[in-house]
Amino acid sequence: YAGAIPSLQAYIATMRQDPRFADIDFKTSPGESGHFSGLQVKVHKEIVCMGPEGVNIRPEDTAPHLTPELFHEALHGAGPDAVVLDCRYEYEYNVGHFREALKIPTRHFGDFPAAALQLVESQGLRDRPILAYCTGGIRCERATAFLRSLGCHKVYQLQGGIHRYLESFPDGGLFKGRNLVFDKRESLAPLQYE
Repeated sequence: YAGAIPSLQAYIATMRQDPRFADIDFKTSPGESGHFSGLQVKVHKEIVCMGPEGVNIRPEDTAPHLTPELFHEALHGAGPDAVVLDCRYEYEYNVGHFREALKIPTRHFGDFPAAALQLVESQGLRDRPILAYCTGGIRCERATAFLRSLGCHKVYQLQGGIHRYLESFPDGGLFKGRNLVFDKRESLAPLQYE
C-alpha cells in the first residue's frame, strides 16, 4: 500500500482499533506510489505454506524474539558453536545476508522442512544456539517453530526481520548487501530504511 505518510499513519491507527489487528507489526519504507500495485486482501489457509500436509506447527512453539539491538549483540558475542541461519530463499540470501549466515538451499518455503532437517543432521544443530532471521519476521515464526520441533531448543529469531534491523542500524550493521522486498522496488539498501 502506498500513500503520503499522514495517510499511512491514519490507516495504521484505524486498523489497530480493531482487536484482530492491534498487534500487527506494520512496516513502512520509502517508495513511489508506482512501486505498489495497490492493497490486496486475500484469504489463505496458511500465510506461509510449509510444504506437505502433516507439517503441523503451532504458533506457541515459535522461538523467542530478539530485538534488533539484542540480535546485533548476539551476533557480536556468538561463540564458535552459534549458527546464524537465513530462513529465506536462496536467491534472497544471494542479494544480502548477515555475515557468516548459513544459507538454506530453498526456492520455495515448502522446501524448508526437508532442507532444515538435512541441515540439522549434517551440522549437528540440535544443541547449538541458532540465531534465525528472515525478511520481515513472518517466515521465522514458522521456521523456528519447525526447528524446535526437530529438537533444536536454543533457537532465537530476529524480531521484525531484516526490515527492523536495518531501521535500527541504518549503516547496515552486520548485514551485508540489500534486503529483497516484494514489490517493484525489488530490494532496499540499508540507508533506504532511514
